[in-house]
Amino acid sequence: MDILPLLVLFLSWQTKAVRTKMKLTPASLTVVRGDEAKFTCSTSYTPWTAMTWLLGDRPVLTISKQDGVVPSVNPNITAVKCSNSKTDCWEFILRSTERNSQGQVTCDLHLIDRKMAELFVQVFFHSRIFWQT
Repeated sequence: MDILPLLVLFLSWQTKAVRTKMKLTPASLTVVRGDEAKFTCSTSYTPWTAMTWLLGDRPVLTISKQDGVVPSVNPNITAVKCSNSKTDCWEFILRSTERNSQGQVTCDLHLIDRKMAELFVQVFFHSRIFWQT
């Protein structure tokens, strides 16, 4: 009996089992420009080593399971460990959103899985009318 097909089937089941243990919330978030945006990524898959957050296709923050948040060059971006969580859970915080913050937000557990969400940033323009006499 050829073992290769069974091995491939087993590994695909393992991959599916791992994938179901990761969650990114909310799936979609709309904020007003200048407001804070928060996304939460959690996993019960304990062997992960690094979590990277991406805005669009740009990596903006990395979290080491062992050491926590790796300092970012952007002071506007940070993360905090979730309190009261039975899983490994991190909250990604974009302190002051801008129009260019809009788009796909990704939580990537290296070599395990990745989940994506959408961030929408609303921009309001205030019109002022000046009366001249």
